Amino acid sequence: MGAEGVRIPGKPDRWRWERWLTAHPPLLVWLLQLLLPIAQGVGQAPRIDRALQRREQLRRSPAACQILFRRRRVAIESEGLDQQLAWLKLPVLLLQAEDDSSIAAGLNQAYAAAPRSIHSLHCRRRGFSPNPSGGSSP
Repeated sequence: MGAEGVRIPGKPDRWRWERWLTAHPPLLVWLLQLLLPIAQGVGQAPRIDRALQRREQLRRSPAACQILFRRRRVAIESEGLDQQLAWLKLPVLLLQAEDDSSIAAGLNQAYAAAPRSIHSLHCRRRGFSPNPSGGSSP
């Protein structure tokens, strides 16, 4: 589970693509499907295929899509922790792998910058492999 609820400098609206992919009517999806034959000619079909697969993955969780993307922006932004991070009183342990994305690293840095009892620990993923039961095993 990754840290969420804060803005990352340089990535003001990082969920925009997913919001467009799950929108009703699916204008972006129609556009991608129209561009697919052209994209095949220029070698960009895998990118469009990944976007369409991501859409299908998101659509398998309609409740999550409703909570994350199909509400008013004001309601979503009101749940952010940007201004309230200083209110955290309990220690929070943040684990960050060396090969985490820049987004995950930015989220962790935002939490680590909070003034009260926030700890950050960098770890390596070596020796861990996905476990079919959903967890990780050494």
